[in-house]
Amino acid sequence: MAKVINTFTDNGTFTAPAGVKLVRVTAYKQKSVDSIIESCGSHTGSETVLAGYQEGSVTAIDVFGNAYAWGYNAYGQLGAGTSTPASSPVLVVGGLTFKSFGCMGSTSFGITPAGSLYAWGYNGYGQHGVGDLTTRSSPVAVLGGHKFYKCSVSNNSPVVFAITPAGTLYSWGYNVNGQLGLGDVTPRSSPVLVLGGLTWSSVPIAGDSALGLATSGTAYAWGYNAYGQLGLGDVAPRSSPVAVLGGLTWSHVSCDGSDAVLGVTTSGALYSWGYNSNGQLGLGDITSRSSPVAVLGSLCLGTAASTVFQTIPVVPGTSYSIAMQQFTVLFGTTPLGSVWGADTVTVEYDQ
Repeated sequence: MAKVINTFTDNGTFTAPAGVKLVRVTAYKQKSVDSIIESCGSHTGSETVLAGYQEGSVTAIDVFGNAYAWGYNAYGQLGAGTSTPASSPVLVVGGLTFKSFGCMGSTSFGITPAGSLYAWGYNGYGQHGVGDLTTRSSPVAVLGGHKFYKCSVSNNSPVVFAITPAGTLYSWGYNVNGQLGLGDVTPRSSPVLVLGGLTWSSVPIAGDSALGLATSGTAYAWGYNAYGQLGLGDVAPRSSPVAVLGGLTWSHVSCDGSDAVLGVTTSGALYSWGYNSNGQLGLGDITSRSSPVAVLGSLCLGTAASTVFQTIPVVPGTSYSIAMQQFTVLFGTTPLGSVWGADTVTVEYDQ
């Protein structure tokens, strides 16, 4: 007997085949493997980055995946094979196409449709990931032969994190505060597996600290911690991932680049911790916090779509509508449960 899976990415109809009397229906938010790279900031997101501004230059990707750049080019960050500035778009050399683009100061990154990560421009901290500190004016493939679906970079620190489709996390670059998560403060010029054996969904970067979200929904932090931004109850730096205090399950965590952190739980509750000189934590004062505290006002931002499923009896030959609504998914007249923003439904059965 073989397992059959029908996948719906929009409202539709499932007809139970002959002999099938029970199905497992699952609804969830599809992780977009097109959401390849995080550009010029410490946030994460699911949108493909098609253009980026970086210290006087711009790179953009056209509808065919060709990358064009213009502007300041002292370090070859335009990827045109020279360090000559350009006042109109020039094609990034190498004959490559990209799904998205990201930038870190005068360093550029792009991921191809096949998942290969390329870097060019400034390389003073080994951020190209090719085993040296040589600045380049044309794209070079990051070492290791890895296929990445997401890369997170920041203007605040020359550190690179990249995640494979399996959720394995690699890091390289600057490491004076242990922000690579490798158990030491030694910089790396090629990808190294982050410690902990975890499966990751996102790793935003904020300055010299890192805050990552595992697929389990647990947040982990490491690196610089002078303001308690790691959420570990103290201000001691860490050089490997440690679970943020509180035992909460997160749908999203974000660093703003000023050592303040915001997190939204799977129930939609908003928490904050870290630096708070301007009251940016929303806690009614300007005292920094070293562990998550609920933002005042009992705000609920809505829950991220979690995976929900039910085993549902069906009648062979009968058709069942699949309706994706904002807060639930209906299989026929059966609601699957509380799920927000689901965009994918699978129906499994044995036949």
